[in-house]
Amino acid sequence: MNKSKMVRLERLSQKCEHNLTHLKDLIRWCKDYKAGKVGTVGAIMGVFTLK
Repeated sequence: MNKSKMVRLERLSQKCEHNLTHLKDLIRWCKDYKAGKVGTVGAIMGVFTLK
């Protein structure tokens, strides 16, 4: 395998890891929201930070 392909794979795996972390945060946020821990202001802030 050539070097550029390795670098591309490395970047791809980092991107996937980042997206997975983001997804976990989103799920955690949704659970907290459903539990009623997040107020209206928190919900609005959450929506803006997710975009």
